[in-house]
Amino acid sequence: MTQPGEANLSGAGCPGEAGDPAIFAAATRDAEEAAQAARVQVVEVTSLSDAQAAAHVAQNVWGPAIGAKADLVRALANAGTAALIARDLGAPGSPVIGFALGFIGWRGGMHLHSHQVAVLEAARGRGVGPALKLAQRVDCLQHGITAIRWTYDPLIAKNARLNLVRLGAHVVAFLPDFYGQMADMINANDRSDRFEVEWRLDVPVPRGPWTGVTPVGPVLGVDENGWPLRAGEIRPGATVRLPPDYAVLRASGDPRAREWRQATGEVFAEAFGAGLTVAGFRDGGYVLGVQADRA
Repeated sequence: MTQPGEANLSGAGCPGEAGDPAIFAAATRDAEEAAQAARVQVVEVTSLSDAQAAAHVAQNVWGPAIGAKADLVRALANAGTAALIARDLGAPGSPVIGFALGFIGWRGGMHLHSHQVAVLEAARGRGVGPALKLAQRVDCLQHGITAIRWTYDPLIAKNARLNLVRLGAHVVAFLPDFYGQMADMINANDRSDRFEVEWRLDVPVPRGPWTGVTPVGPVLGVDENGWPLRAGEIRPGATVRLPPDYAVLRASGDPRAREWRQATGEVFAEAFGAGLTVAGFRDGGYVLGVQADRA
């Protein structure tokens, strides 16, 4: 029987044919510890009510224009792809407070594309998101999948810390205005620039702070009034600062949000065009490095 706080995934304990038992055991332990710390139980979607609960979270976070629909969640779960929900063990009835939805892709090698991960606002800040991602890792390793890819907004610093520092994913592409104009409650009236990241699942999750390319100075900084400031040349080790809370700027209609989107988009496009990539994230900004295939 699954104990409180454990990731309860069908088939858990039986790694796929390509799996390393030691890596799988460590991944299972990481997922269980994250679930316990977040006070949730992460389980697969197995019923229509599960799918409806996931859809409710999605629509609460993004609104009906973008949020996953119950029929889609149900179909993907029935097909066997990664559809997970997080139940709150600290509330009566263990309501669903988060979900993760993905599907298999093969561009760049077989992987899970993690399309949506969402947590209700009242439950944020307690580690539900990392618990869902680490449960996705276990689910993938069970089936011989050793990589997860997803996109995220490079201006959201908390997501950068989770993706690049906490999980150890690596940026593989900068995708300008990737989704076009979006109509959801978060991204409306903003350009949908995205980083695509890949998370290798068959290596240990990082323990401790990011240590990589030594910063050599800013290419994009911030002035005394919170506006972006182009400060140097694009080169390995150059840093790209982010505003302290871009989401607040955007939601409030602050004109600095548009300037930050424009300035970072230009820097990232130039950097990736010159053969650079993001080597890591520290001190509220990105550090540029050389792409592996050009090193």
